[in-house]
Amino acid sequence: LRNSLQDKESAYRTLVENSPDMIIRRDTEGQIIYANPAVTKQIQFIHSYSVGNKVLSRNEIILYMAELSRNVAATGTSVELEYKRHLSCGTTRHFKCTMLPERDESGQVVSVLAVARDITDIKKADELFLAAFNLSPNCMSVIRQKDHTIIRLNDTFTQTIGLSLDTAKGCTTAELDLWTDKDRFKKTYKLLIEKGYLSNHEVEYIARGTIRTGLLSSRKITINEEPCWLHVVTDITEKKRIDAEMA
Repeated sequence: LRNSLQDKESAYRTLVENSPDMIIRRDTEGQIIYANPAVTKQIQFIHSYSVGNKVLSRNEIILYMAELSRNVAATGTSVELEYKRHLSCGTTRHFKCTMLPERDESGQVVSVLAVARDITDIKKADELFLAAFNLSPNCMSVIRQKDHTIIRLNDTFTQTIGLSLDTAKGCTTAELDLWTDKDRFKKTYKLLIEKGYLSNHEVEYIARGTIRTGLLSSRKITINEEPCWLHVVTDITEKKRIDAEMA
């Protein structure tokens, strides 16, 4: 049993010490009792920190993290936060930190484990997605998969249907009466769920009291770790009218 425990401890230590994530263990008073090598690598060339809109010095962020750790130990609940590190070379890195209470066999909190991960690349990808999303001339929406409610609409979508995001957010497209034929819409959604995607599927929808025709393309995406649908509707109403006149 002793040998087995030593092997497990050795494997755990190897994993932690070679992890690219910063791992810190604090006691219930907020004092650091362990930090893996990634911590010392990351703290080089730090100019300042930002939590939300508040800029903190190195000493201030240490005190802030210690206070959070004490709250986790006192309440027994984990917390998550995002912060930025401003480097002296002028670049900024984004981090996501999770603090978890560690308990003994009796359930008493004995320490707090903090794991911080660099999410700069994810943030940049999100910014690029939002820029493409908001500037697209096509109607674009992000719909939560579990209940089909609207999370995001781009400017083209809100201008086309004449509703603000605040009004539409949390509603389904069916509740907003955007579809001319709800039975046909249900069949379209059933097809989407069966295939997992749609590409240039013709649909009819209502925008500012008029019936319009569009090509719907849909893909699965993840927003804040939640499965969603990304819908893109290309308006072909004018093209359909011109084709009919030419015919």
